[in-house]
Amino acid sequence: MLISKRFVLLSFVAFITACLAGCGQGSDKAPSSTGSTPQSPTTSNSPKVAQFSETMPPAIAKLANNVIAGGKCNMETINGVGWSMESPYDANRSDTVIITGWGLDDEEKRLPESIFLRFQLGKREFYAPIETIRVPRPDLVEYTKQEYMRETGYRVNASLANLTPGEYQAMIVMTFPEKAILCAAGRIIKIR
Repeated sequence: MLISKRFVLLSFVAFITACLAGCGQGSDKAPSSTGSTPQSPTTSNSPKVAQFSETMPPAIAKLANNVIAGGKCNMETINGVGWSMESPYDANRSDTVIITGWGLDDEEKRLPESIFLRFQLGKREFYAPIETIRVPRPDLVEYTKQEYMRETGYRVNASLANLTPGEYQAMIVMTFPEKAILCAAGRIIKIR
């Protein structure tokens, strides 16, 4: 009973969050110039589709000696649906997925310089850059009563074409001048 109540609550929160992030801006699946903040240098009106690669991005590689687990983050929706921790999200290699969520360095209360998706299959790690890293999240400010949460949102369109079939742990890596933070959100994606 506790698990089903938790699932319903998490689903409701994910729905409300997705609506707050996308309501009034068209479908959550459609890119929107009003859904991103102009000061982000990687933001564009038509976000590129990120490609996964086993090559570690230079922004993470230069911090390889100082990658820590932690931070605060969430992967809330995938293709407009609340992404549950209880079961894997099923996808095909031919799919492009839209993932929304948020992340920050909670100790320093700051935003990352860059964010990457990291999908892990056994010991293999695949990375994809997140093009839009500043999506306003007034819902998080209201919930936490912390103004620094306002620009913590992200949205990414990512192709699964370069991933082999299997169950991947999905997480994000956030980079800062002196460290990278690996933040696991407890999400699994099963690719066929």
